[in-house]
Amino acid sequence: MTPSAETAVERAAPRTVEEAVEIVRRAGHERRVVLPMGCGSKLGWTRAPRHVDVELSTRAMSGVVAYEPGDGTITALAGTRWGDLTRLTAEHGHHLSPEIPNADQATVGGVLAAGQSGMDRLCYGPVRHHVLGMRVLLADGTVARTGGRLVKNVTGFDLHRLHTGAHGTLGLVVEVSLRLHARPEARAVAMGITATRMEAMGAARAALSVPREPWAVLVHDLSRDGDTRFFVTVLLAGRAEALEQEARAANSTFAGLPLVVGSPGTAEETRVAKIWDAHGMMEHPPGSTSWPAVRATCLPSELERVWDSLDLACAALSIPVRVLMHPGIATLDAFLQPPFDARGLLAIERALRAAGARVHWRGLDAALRTEIATRSGDEPLGAALMQRLKRALDPTGLWAGGRLAGGL
Repeated sequence: MTPSAETAVERAAPRTVEEAVEIVRRAGHERRVVLPMGCGSKLGWTRAPRHVDVELSTRAMSGVVAYEPGDGTITALAGTRWGDLTRLTAEHGHHLSPEIPNADQATVGGVLAAGQSGMDRLCYGPVRHHVLGMRVLLADGTVARTGGRLVKNVTGFDLHRLHTGAHGTLGLVVEVSLRLHARPEARAVAMGITATRMEAMGAARAALSVPREPWAVLVHDLSRDGDTRFFVTVLLAGRAEALEQEARAANSTFAGLPLVVGSPGTAEETRVAKIWDAHGMMEHPPGSTSWPAVRATCLPSELERVWDSLDLACAALSIPVRVLMHPGIATLDAFLQPPFDARGLLAIERALRAAGARVHWRGLDAALRTEIATRSGDEPLGAALMQRLKRALDPTGLWAGGRLAGGL
């Protein structure tokens, strides 16, 4: 461990699971509070912890433990970069879900602990669906195994899903086994620009209503020149022949959006790849220091109402806002332009909740996160059960608390 002179917080980056066990046992003996993390890229997704004595990072604990291409499964230590796994599995014809931005800055353990889903969620579902098993370091220094490494030997309770999205408040994820998918042969993009949001939403609904399930459907107003145009993008993937057939029927299928198919070996392949990659980075562009300030989730039928409420609240506060929406999974990411304060952010939160949305603040500085948590009074559904689980798995409060709603 090395102490930080500025914060008096010790920072540890064990290279092995055994070293991590020793650090946790020592911290438990000394009654110290531990904050689990990977590279730290998603610490701003939660509230600031009440107290931290040790920052325990898994970033040096990396490497592939087992890879079975024939079974479509892979097992890796928690500090392994997500980008490294994505490239490795792609070489063997697999797709690793989720497809996330800046994958080289994210660790396997961090992605799972944050419950991070990607641009491919509409097609493959949330990240917890791809977890076959885990090894988790518990507060008493023991390493628990849940699930397995292969699909056929996964038995018992899916306790790894409990740790997926828990942000390390119940234990430190040290190893993960994941299910892989077949890598699509080709990719395609349909894009359009509309003058109104209503037109963009109509095109998105048309794309979502067809039998072929898109990889992703996006609606946004993230134009660079500050105009009020709305963009709709449909991403498709699969067999090249099937996509070519889709292109021939695109005028009726996607409400007039031109569909470009990047079949292997064609001139369109590079063009489609560039468009696809650019959209994949929208949530967190390279070089950006922050994620969208707020993510709102709601019923699909409430999306337009939620967007209206966001616009009205931001206009009343004179806060410029841009939106990236995924209609198929009913999420809305809002990029707020500073300056703003806790009072303004709480007003936005109240407006979004009144419209039927759940609100998740992301990328705010620690002071703002603490003030919002103090004044919000948000109590999640099932808070009592979650608090019982926290006490059962972390009776001494070793893992830094106060980071999730309900004081968890």
